[in-house]
Amino acid sequence: MTRFPWTAPAVAVSALALSAGLAAAQTPAPAVTDPVLISDDPVLIGDEPVLIGDAPAADAGGADPVLLNAIDVETLRPPPAQPSAEIDRETLTRTPMRSVGDALTDTPGVTAADDRRNPGVAVEVRGLRDRGRVTTTIDGARQNFQQSGHGSSSLTYVDSNLLRAIEVEKSVTAGVGGAGALAGSVGFRTIDPDDVIPAGESWGAQGAIGAGDNAYRFDGYAAGAWRPNARFAALLAISRKRLGDYAIGEAGRVETSETSFAPTTAPVAQTGSDEVSALAKAVISLAPTADLTLSYLDYNAQFQTSVLAAVDDQDTANRTATARLDWAPANSVHDLTATVYWNGVENDQDRDPRPSYGGFELAYALDTFGGSISDTMAFETRLGALEVTAGGEAFSDETSSVSLAEDPTDDPDNVWFSGSNPAGERQVGGLFARAALAPSDWLRLRGGLRLDGYRLEGTASVYGWRGAAAGYSDLPVRQSDWALVPSAGISVLPARGWEIFADYTEGWRPPTLSESVLGGSHIGFLQPFAPNPGLRPESSRMLEAGVAFEQRALLAADDRLRVRASVYARDVSDYVASEYVFRRGPDGTDTRYVAYVNIDGTSRFRGAELEAAYSVDRFDFGVGLETLDVNVDGTFDERPYNTRPDPEEITRAPSSLPAFQASFTAQARLLGDRLAVGGRMRLVGDSTDSLSSYRLDGFMTFDAWARLAITDRVAVRVSATNLTDQAYVDPNGSTAYPAPGRTLALSLEARF
Repeated sequence: MTRFPWTAPAVAVSALALSAGLAAAQTPAPAVTDPVLISDDPVLIGDEPVLIGDAPAADAGGADPVLLNAIDVETLRPPPAQPSAEIDRETLTRTPMRSVGDALTDTPGVTAADDRRNPGVAVEVRGLRDRGRVTTTIDGARQNFQQSGHGSSSLTYVDSNLLRAIEVEKSVTAGVGGAGALAGSVGFRTIDPDDVIPAGESWGAQGAIGAGDNAYRFDGYAAGAWRPNARFAALLAISRKRLGDYAIGEAGRVETSETSFAPTTAPVAQTGSDEVSALAKAVISLAPTADLTLSYLDYNAQFQTSVLAAVDDQDTANRTATARLDWAPANSVHDLTATVYWNGVENDQDRDPRPSYGGFELAYALDTFGGSISDTMAFETRLGALEVTAGGEAFSDETSSVSLAEDPTDDPDNVWFSGSNPAGERQVGGLFARAALAPSDWLRLRGGLRLDGYRLEGTASVYGWRGAAAGYSDLPVRQSDWALVPSAGISVLPARGWEIFADYTEGWRPPTLSESVLGGSHIGFLQPFAPNPGLRPESSRMLEAGVAFEQRALLAADDRLRVRASVYARDVSDYVASEYVFRRGPDGTDTRYVAYVNIDGTSRFRGAELEAAYSVDRFDFGVGLETLDVNVDGTFDERPYNTRPDPEEITRAPSSLPAFQASFTAQARLLGDRLAVGGRMRLVGDSTDSLSSYRLDGFMTFDAWARLAITDRVAVRVSATNLTDQAYVDPNGSTAYPAPGRTLALSLEARF
């Protein structure tokens, strides 16, 4: 495989946009005011700036270890332009997490499909996940790794100890991250030197070390940063997490049928892992208004999976390198950000022999190189304050698969593993522009447009495709297409602190290599796979409407309430799913394959969400509610290789997500903010999964945590997940295994 594959489209788009941004020079103008009057920033009421709220500004140094962030109230983002959420570092560290996906449970409309045997995470946004439907990034670098198999195929590997925040967009934006996305984006942001260096100091260090019961063996990190002068800062950090095979809860039972249930005494096999991560970052001030950030993140995980009592050892490495330029020249309207990145993921497997075939050594890899640029400009016009953002992005994926058999006669054509994970290249890119206009104090208008395209090329190994003789032959697959992707929105501000909004967004997702170039056979030659050169991109249309409200001094002089409620309807055309298809050979007989096909008709995703946060004195409360209804029905072409379509009803979806989920959070800050005590209740409704061995009944769990700052530099944290030790299967994770039982953890934190 070629490392660092330079992608002409990415370089061309970035260079063109950067040249245009650097060449432009205009008179500065005030930025468009926030369309939602519920922030602590000055906004324009008439011709005068007015500060809504009196919260103190955040300390840019991020150095005070004693003051604890208020939960949910400050992190609940103001409403659109786009529906969004941010999970801050305090939330990421308050309870022990076996996977970074555990941090998403409080965010309505966002879940993580976690296979407890695999530390990777697949994020789901409003019922859609996998195959790049949700853009996932680390420090702006795309995480496109895919590996076909049972369960989620798009996995991201990242260590929560090295994260400062997780940012979620629940719709496709006319901005960076929107190219090739259907449902939204999730961005993992790693810690910066300013997160470690105390304000006014030239260096700093911090770390934590902890452990718990239920096989939560070790979790710790250390970070150090240095700023010798105002123009340079550097950071080094390392993290390790060791997990063993956990036990499920003993309260209640996990049923496999109405008359049988899973035992609660034995640990769940192969749910442990050993993760090690290292982060290096440098921030260079090229000028007073230009910063260059260089970052390298190295992640490695070792874990096991098993089938039919055979244990497979897996070693996964995720490496991400980024270079980001932030440039906001003085006396100019421009605020420009440009990023170039590389991401490489490798998964090596040592598979034990099965009863019917021998062992295999496998290596899957995907390299992604890309870049993006975005320039935001603000003007005062006769129609009102105007903010315009324009730019482009592009990336290229290159895949490879290698399998070595102990017995070459088991898979003589080398199609069991490489067929469903084909080698090839895929490029996606586009240009975008969006604008926000404030024509009056009570009205906000916004609109955007993307021009996206893709190119895909690979070779599939297909059984019985050419000639009358049985066997596998190579079939080249090439695809390309482009689309215009619009968005529009309006907000009405009838009174101070209120916003009524409506937004229309579209998404467009090209097929992946493992969909269009699928080939080979299921392991053991159980079922041949086939490519679909005519596979069309998916497209989505979403309408969301709702209301947002903020009020201070509602029940007390120092309280604050934020509420955001919305309903949405997303329709997906040409939804891609795997089905049985047929091809008639030269001898007149039909061969049945599994292939990815487009579902004709409309797949519907309907939902409602409520986010509320209330803070008074030293007490904080948060509520998150969501409902979801998914209907993927229609027909597909059962003979896509014929000239005449042959429509067939799709196979009934094997699973359904919970129709209702809720979380309730409360926290108290005591002893002069040195002690924080909090808890969370999570409620999930019933769901189904015909591929699971368990009944997916609804459940209720409780978590609790406390953090005590012993000194200004040292703190201790105690936490418990699944406090009541419930036995349940989480439908948002892997339905093949029950969820962990009660886990108690203790950690010590220090900052210097």
